[in-house]
Amino acid sequence: MFPDEPISTLLRSCQLNYPNGLNAIGFEIEHTLGELDKSQIESLLFLVSAQLGSNIGCSNIGNRLLLGDGVAKNIEQAAFWMNKCLEAGYKSQVRKKQMDEIYIQTKVFKKENPAFKKWTGNYESFLRQKIILL
Repeated sequence: MFPDEPISTLLRSCQLNYPNGLNAIGFEIEHTLGELDKSQIESLLFLVSAQLGSNIGCSNIGNRLLLGDGVAKNIEQAAFWMNKCLEAGYKSQVRKKQMDEIYIQTKVFKKENPAFKKWTGNYESFLRQKIILL
């Protein structure tokens, strides 16, 4: 039913918000659960969570994409999801540091996010930054 890389196909359908993508994930898990490893299933669920707006899901799928754990390694997508979690208010000095470190490796992300700023202070101070409401 699916191409050689069913996980990549399912991830792509979720990234494109293809409505039958979630159903296909359920179908694939139901019929090939023994063939999918735990990290692949976790990555699918993290992606679905991120697609539905969870900033923790964004953080988790970003980390998986950075490491290539359960999904193909993809620095551009990792940067997209990590930045999304940080913009949504997820305060993680680990994710901010990772984001700053991989930023230089990106091309598409840099082009699409010219206002991105690397953190210049100590990463512990990233958690204590003050937000000024105007």
